[in-house]
Amino acid sequence: MPSSFIFEKILQLLPEKIHQRWQYHSISLILKKLLHTGNSLKIRLEGMRLFLLWLQALQNNCSWEQLCMFACLIPGFPAPPSDHGIYTLDSLINLPLNVQENQVTIEEITPLVPPQSGDKAQEDLTSYFLEALLKYMVIQVRSLEWRNRDKEEGGFAFLFSNFKKYYMPYIFPAMSRESSLYNPVLEIPQMRPKPHYVLVRRDTESNEVHYCTKEPFLNARVIVIRWLVSFWLEPKPHTGTHIPGTEGENVPKNIQVFL
Repeated sequence: MPSSFIFEKILQLLPEKIHQRWQYHSISLILKKLLHTGNSLKIRLEGMRLFLLWLQALQNNCSWEQLCMFACLIPGFPAPPSDHGIYTLDSLINLPLNVQENQVTIEEITPLVPPQSGDKAQEDLTSYFLEALLKYMVIQVRSLEWRNRDKEEGGFAFLFSNFKKYYMPYIFPAMSRESSLYNPVLEIPQMRPKPHYVLVRRDTESNEVHYCTKEPFLNARVIVIRWLVSFWLEPKPHTGTHIPGTEGENVPKNIQVFL
């Protein structure tokens, strides 16, 4: 039986104890080894999935370190500022310690499985990890065996609120915070300038043309919009709501309430 399966079951079956920071440092060490940027993409994605399970259980009992790690899960986004400084995922995995001579120090965290020669490379790591994070936030809502099932909603709400805090301002920099569904601003906004598209490359097999714009995180914006729209479009009979990247997964039907 793989050790990752046992570790996942511990996270799933003991959410109340984990919420109280049971085995806090041991779990943190395991997840840091999985999230190490020197690992293969498959291991890093598994680390992200398990890290989100841990955050679902911890919720407001997590520390600034876990929140900064969450903000660094998707490569390509600016490093999040905090009261403790600006960190990257690499610096958070191996935090510098202020130790004196003759003190015991922890061993440096190193990759578990470096990329292999046959591994498929991803051209756009930002989009790749963003799609995975959005997928895992949804399909794992009911993974934790809480005694109080109301905690399920709290787990997703905690993850989504931090996603809005750390990622949304970069994905939607022009989004108005003065308007909402309940108190909309009905004035017609000023027209935005037309983006300038540049031909990047043409696929030799499909003849598909790939364009790029100077506007940052445009692909991320499309991914988030598609993800949100998938919850609101009326599903076809007997098909259920489609969420990009969740084919074959059991998606909670009441996820619209959380959003």
